[in-house]
Amino acid sequence: MENKRIIEHNYQVAVKNITNDILQLGELKWYCHIMKLPKHLAYTYAISTLHQQVVNGGFHQYFTNRYGQFIYESIEAMNKIGSVDAKNILTKVENTVNKQRLNQKTFIIEINSQLSDELYENESLAEELDNYDDLY
Repeated sequence: MENKRIIEHNYQVAVKNITNDILQLGELKWYCHIMKLPKHLAYTYAISTLHQQVVNGGFHQYFTNRYGQFIYESIEAMNKIGSVDAKNILTKVENTVNKQRLNQKTFIIEINSQLSDELYENESLAEELDNYDDLY
């Protein structure tokens, strides 16, 4: 129970100053805002939103709602806490979505712009991602 309270507290601190201006489509304000947080808060945010999105609507929702821009932090956080299975699943998910093998910065920019719309309309990708939902 103590860990749950710590996670909830850290998440609330992480989202405290997120405004609609920060969430504007096509801009990196959201990503930059989270990356400026202390690492433990950024990790808490990344993993918490990952879990919320995937449990609610799967990896497809995670990316179409632009939370996928934090997949690299989620992979890093899972590695840090020793969650090897989750890290491996996330790495496969990233490889599935980032088929062009864009570098991290370019991929994040794409998630923040038109890529999320393209993902929303890509039924074959949605089916591929559905396979990972069950593994997660």
